[in-house]
Amino acid sequence: MILFYNPKATKLRNRRLPLSILAIAAVLEGKEEYAIVDGNIDPQPTESLIDLIRERPVELLAVTVMPGPQTVGAVATCREVRARFPKCPSFGEATSPPTIRLPF
Repeated sequence: MILFYNPKATKLRNRRLPLSILAIAAVLEGKEEYAIVDGNIDPQPTESLIDLIRERPVELLAVTVMPGPQTVGAVATCREVRARFPKCPSFGEATSPPTIRLPF
């Protein structure tokens, strides 16, 4: 399973759909099992990610991040996941120039 994570970027009333993740998920639909954890909706996204990794074999944790406050939350969550599941492959992409290499 591929696990997509969109870290919290806005308050609940200002939330936006994670369109980049939804676009990739549309391609995977029916071909690959996946789950999406959206930090703008899920009040405990770190725990949700950890629970999903415990329940199912995860092939990849894919994280999308915008520079700014979202990066702080993404790094904290990914470090927690990495500490508990060091063998879980992860990939982080930061949007908007300059491209940021995330430390996970």
